[in-house]
This record gives sequence, C-alpha cells and structure tokens, in this order.
Amino acid sequence: MLTPPCNTQANEYIDKMFAALATLGTLNELYRVELDDSINKSAAFKLLYATVLIEESTAAEKVTVDKLKAKVTGRVNVAEKVADIAEALCKGTREAMDLQREIIGVCQSALAYSRAEFGSTPNADPIWNTNHVT
Repeated sequence: MLTPPCNTQANEYIDKMFAALATLGTLNELYRVELDDSINKSAAFKLLYATVLIEESTAAEKVTVDKLKAKVTGRVNVAEKVADIAEALCKGTREAMDLQREIIGVCQSALAYSRAEFGSTPNADPIWNTNHVT
C-alpha cells in the first residue's frame, strides 16, 4: 500500500508560521511596554512645554512670539527628543508586528494552495491509486 509522501514544503511553512506567531507574541508584549513608555514621555514633554511656556511668557521682558517659542524650544528640546525616540521605537515595533502578520498570511495562503494541490492528486484518495497493493 502506498502512503502519501511527507510534504516537507508544507511542514516548512507550518514551522515558519509557528515561528512568526511566537515572534509576534514577543513583539506584542514589547509594543505594549513601548507604547506605555511613549505615552508617558510624550505627556511629560507636553507638561514641561506648557510649564516653560508659562514661565517664559510671564518673565519681565516682553518678546515676540517667535522669540518666545525659540526660548521654550531651547529649554525643552531634550524632552522632545526623548519623546520622539520613544514614539519611533513604538512605530518600529508595530512595523515588525505587521511583517510577522504578513509572514503568517503568506504561510496560510501557501498551505491552502498546497492542500488544494494535494487534494487533486492520486495521493489524496489512495483507493483510486492504481499502484497500491490489495
């Protein structure tokens, strides 16, 4: 009796899909942490900006709006960079998650195609295979 050959290509897709799922789970947790960090750093920057703006605008000297913005930006630029970096890390992780989802989708499509191809071969129904021994 003939047995269907092992479909190593399908097994490779399954392995890749499980690896992508594991990576996606890790990235998901990392994204949660990075998103929380990004939100906190952005809020800290905005609070600092508002505080410095009030301090600079109530100073004894009167300046133009552009000079006021320049003074405020000069004092808060480090906090802004920290918030921007945290946001960029978050976006990078989200893009890596999207890549893993695409890999999973491609593997699912390849496995569905493989299953359809296997269904149309004599190995799908060994009874109709003329090479089997009775």
